[in-house]
Amino acid sequence: MSMLYAASTAISNIMVVSAVILFLSVVTERSCSKLRFAVIAFTAAITGFMIQLLFREINGNYLNESYFFLLLFLDFPRLCLLTLIALKNFGFREIVTTLIIQFMCLVLSSSVTALLPTDITENNLYAVCIPKIAVPACILILSFVFKRKTKYNAKIVNGAYSSIPVHIYIFVLIALFLEDGLVELLCYGTPKIEIKIKVAKILLLFLIICVTVLIISLTVNVLYQKYYARVNNILEDQVNSQLIHYKKREKIDLEIQSFRHDFNNHVKCLESLMAAQKFNEATAYLEKISGMMPFGEFLFRTGNYISDAILTEAQENCAKDNININFKGCIPQNVDSTDLCIILSNALKNAIEACHDLTENKIVFVYGNCQQGVMVLIIKNPTSIKGCAKDIFPTTSKPDKLSHGFGFYNMQHIVNKYGGTMHTLIEDGFFTLSITLELQ
Repeated sequence: MSMLYAASTAISNIMVVSAVILFLSVVTERSCSKLRFAVIAFTAAITGFMIQLLFREINGNYLNESYFFLLLFLDFPRLCLLTLIALKNFGFREIVTTLIIQFMCLVLSSSVTALLPTDITENNLYAVCIPKIAVPACILILSFVFKRKTKYNAKIVNGAYSSIPVHIYIFVLIALFLEDGLVELLCYGTPKIEIKIKVAKILLLFLIICVTVLIISLTVNVLYQKYYARVNNILEDQVNSQLIHYKKREKIDLEIQSFRHDFNNHVKCLESLMAAQKFNEATAYLEKISGMMPFGEFLFRTGNYISDAILTEAQENCAKDNININFKGCIPQNVDSTDLCIILSNALKNAIEACHDLTENKIVFVYGNCQQGVMVLIIKNPTSIKGCAKDIFPTTSKPDKLSHGFGFYNMQHIVNKYGGTMHTLIEDGFFTLSITLELQ
């Protein structure tokens, strides 16, 4: 019977190693040659078979408890090392992932065995061997399906795998370890029920703590990802604004070059008309070529080309809704482009969004100035909010509140970075956002 259990262990080892290699080859984008895969699988089977024969003592078809932890600490590092050798990757994240899959197989097979009646598992070793093989087989099938489904999305899967913090993998591993301890404790026959219950409570307490920390960590990680995705969208908006700016500048330069090419000819024509005392014709000709002179297409001149592009783009987008932007003052050049884009873009989007709810007086007033190293930016827009209030930051009106509503938070982050202030005022039907930044 020991040969049967050792053989089932060898088959199980082959499936576990194969499943881990398949999974890691997808998430790490590392390949394993067929020859190396065959050698690793064969080594896993032979070493697993020998370890079982060497350390297993048959006592009613069960392993003597004194060897359990020794076998556990020999078996898991062995399979982990073989897997990492196959992929030539010894990263800490990969080590923990390998151990997670191994513990998953152990917990599931132990749980299936625990569901079987005691008289069957005690008198029939097949009842223990079948789950030991069936569970890794299911994990291996899932690994095959996972690899096929993600065949053309390897980069995305690798990015998602790498973006999860290592401590989350560690907590998952600890949780699986505690779960396995609970399952083994339930299966362990002892007349000392009170001690068994006490140990189970301790394991359950640690498991609850681990799962709670894991949930909190995952929640924080999701929130951070949403925040950085929002910042990334803002940076993309900045890049698009810069591209629009450069395209318009290029168009203006081409028009100037074209006008300069014919400028001398126009001057000669005017000289001829003036010499012939054809003043009316000269005046008409001058008016005609004046209309041909190129002018910049930016609607605003703030002193900062980033804010020029942002304000112009915002005005062009909201013009169809009869919303106008009125700018006065100036915006300095020595403010970081990314920070300026985050503040001005979010402030304008919020102001324009508020104007959409109105039917008249849809004008957004923007004022900028810089004195003694302190930049002042004021955005004032009509609002449907009634009454008076100070330092109230309205929530987003978009239906997906989890994916939006980061605007004021992002602006406050930039304000804190510069040691500035941000205040709001609702008064006389207007919402006013006032921001100061210490630029020196």
